Amino acid sequence: MAVFQVLCRNHSRGYLAQRQLLSDASNELRSPLARLQVALELVWQRSGEQAEKELSRMETEIERLNELIGRLLELSRLEAEVDSAHARKGGCTGTT
Repeated sequence: MAVFQVLCRNHSRGYLAQRQLLSDASNELRSPLARLQVALELVWQRSGEQAEKELSRMETEIERLNELIGRLLELSRLEAEVDSAHARKGGCTGTT
C-alpha cells in the first residue's frame, strides 16, 4: 500500500506541474495577444490599401492564437473536472 501511495504522490506532482504549466502558458499568452489586437486596430485606422493585405494576415494569426489559447484553457478546465471526478472515486489524483 505504501508503494502505491508513493507512486500516486509522484504521479500527482508531475500532473499538477503539467496543469500549472498549461494554465500559466495560456494566461501569459493572453496579455500580449490583447496588446496586439489593440495595436492592429490602431494600424487599421491609419493605413492605406497597401497595408491591408498584411494587416489582414496579422488579424488572422491573432485570431488563430486566440483560439489556441482558448483551447488550452478549456483543456485545463476539463482536466480539472476529470481529476475531481477521479478523486471522488478514490483513485490517484492530481491533488494527492
